[in-house]
Amino acid sequence: MYPGDGASHLPELTQMEEMLISPVHALVQLWQIHNGQTKYTGHTCNFPRENAIFHAKVPLLPEECDIIIMCRTGVEVGTDAVIYQDFRVRRHAIQQWLEYLVQHHPTFQSRQVTVDYNRLNQLPVDGSVHDRLRTMENEQMEDAFLNTGPPEATDDAAPQEPNPLFSAGFVPNMHNRQTEEEHLRQAAFQVDEPVILTMPSMRGTPISEHSGHQIAIDAFPTLFPTGEADAIAERDYPVEMNDWALHLIKLKGGRFARHPRFRYWVLNTIMRQTSRKASNWYLHTHKEDKDLTVEDIREMIEAGDAA
Repeated sequence: MYPGDGASHLPELTQMEEMLISPVHALVQLWQIHNGQTKYTGHTCNFPRENAIFHAKVPLLPEECDIIIMCRTGVEVGTDAVIYQDFRVRRHAIQQWLEYLVQHHPTFQSRQVTVDYNRLNQLPVDGSVHDRLRTMENEQMEDAFLNTGPPEATDDAAPQEPNPLFSAGFVPNMHNRQTEEEHLRQAAFQVDEPVILTMPSMRGTPISEHSGHQIAIDAFPTLFPTGEADAIAERDYPVEMNDWALHLIKLKGGRFARHPRFRYWVLNTIMRQTSRKASNWYLHTHKEDKDLTVEDIREMIEAGDAA
């Protein structure tokens, strides 16, 4: 249950840098950015993948990362200092972490993942890679959508209701089988014209949560630098994921509690596990329903709505 003390002697990575060295990508990030009169405003939305993607070669290039920047046409992205820090990449810092992982992380030690130094040399020595990420621009994006964001840093800022788009990215609908691309199309654009949305290129291999692959240690290598204490690691006694996540979030030092993506992945995984268990319970207690077709279920739902 103990993931170790971490690698505090190594440089702290930005989220962009951590994504570049992560063999597993389980989330798609949508950044909604626009510049106000005096300050930066925006949101990050994490969309869960249907299947996590395993990359056998790192570091990834920014063009291959599951990040999409959405902004209004004409908005110049990357001039704000906050945005620069979000997408900052330092080649030497990434090299230090990769060398450490090759020596201490089981996935790297087993050569399931190889380090490509040609790719490493394509990363900036120290600079922003926002211009190499996928960007969606549209003149017809509604002002109501663009102007949503966290409250401005003013004393008189009134509390704002959470925007439904970003709440949807946090708590998924268990019965919604739409792909990530369909979610983004519906959420980002409210126009009649067809929109061409280019998703990040999938160069990895889809992996199943039921395959026994330890996803957490590969998706968040800076949290598990030695690959210890994954959710499904072998233990003398089984541990529920709820207890595992709570233990890590309360861990001394706070590196799990501070991480901006770990809690999203944990919540989504726990909710899908709960939904799956509930489905299995229903099938075991209502065996007569196993022969129902999709059309039968639709008719039952329609009959219930009519009643």
